[in-house]
Amino acid sequence: QVPTLEESVYDRHTQTLTTYTRNVTKGELLEIHERCIYQPVFPESKTIPAARLLRSIYISAHVWKMSAPAEMAVLSIMKKSTARTVKGLTEKLEERYGLRSLHNLAEKHKLSQKLREKLEKLKEIK
Repeated sequence: QVPTLEESVYDRHTQTLTTYTRNVTKGELLEIHERCIYQPVFPESKTIPAARLLRSIYISAHVWKMSAPAEMAVLSIMKKSTARTVKGLTEKLEERYGLRSLHNLAEKHKLSQKLREKLEKLKEIK
């Protein structure tokens, strides 16, 4: 367990939320800085709430010859943690919006976009 500090910045003009998270102790051994940018997505169908998440992470271990393996181990742990976070976020969104599965809805939306693109190509051929 390492205490962390999270800062959030909301830009009203772009409706973008950016969060910065970093560890506040143990910096002499390991530095972890994470940035998440949440951007709204405005699909053609206004009934589908959507947002794009861009996540980046900087990991720097200060354990001399073991830095690279330590950084890879922390990255692996962060990937697992992120997967759990996404799962929890999806569950909360499903509770909030009453949808059985946002994933299925998103897949249907992607499928309809692909179908529209194919129809446009067919129209061009004719």
